[in-house]
Amino acid sequence: MPAFIALTRLFTFLDGDLLESTPSPNDAFMPLRPRDRVSTLQHDLVRQDLGEELDESQKVDIVTTRNWIRILLWQYTIAHFSVFCRAQDQAFSALLPASIAHDMLSTLEKVSWKSVQPHGYGMELKIFRMADSLLDVLLCAPASAGTKGLLIDSRTSLHSLEKVLIDVGGPDSHFLAVLRKRMVDSQLPAPQTLWNDLQITSPRTQELESEAKTVG
Repeated sequence: MPAFIALTRLFTFLDGDLLESTPSPNDAFMPLRPRDRVSTLQHDLVRQDLGEELDESQKVDIVTTRNWIRILLWQYTIAHFSVFCRAQDQAFSALLPASIAHDMLSTLEKVSWKSVQPHGYGMELKIFRMADSLLDVLLCAPASAGTKGLLIDSRTSLHSLEKVLIDVGGPDSHFLAVLRKRMVDSQLPAPQTLWNDLQITSPRTQELESEAKTVG
């Protein structure tokens, strides 16, 4: 019952139209602006307590569902509001899927496989949504000095989520096939080339390339 209640609370975040003005908990006469509503929902999702009475498998289900809803909310956000790589409010960060993926993988690293496997298709769908949005970030975010390290880490996270899809859905997973096709179409480096890619884009390499052009 506690797990069911926790899931029900999560799905209430998807209830209604986000663009509708919603009364603030602090003042029923002061409706929240749509932008504030999005920010509040995103931060409330992060702060939601899992509860001590849940077992490991139930906690995995709750965390996965929470992160999936955060991704859905982020997708809604980028369609209706301006987002930035260095946003002060994380709810409007163009890089938010990278943080969500990190949170998801951190959880999965601490649990046993038997706590993940029973969730089957639902887990597969939610992990795919996280990986798909993370791929969007990798394709669209500018590789500036402030984001380069995060993007390299995000590539590692993407391949880790890909592995989760294999473990949960098997090698014939439809979601895995869709993700891999997008990765191939995007010419994303394979896992073993990540370090080489990091070296190629390092400041020292750029400095040497600049010197070579000057000499030439």
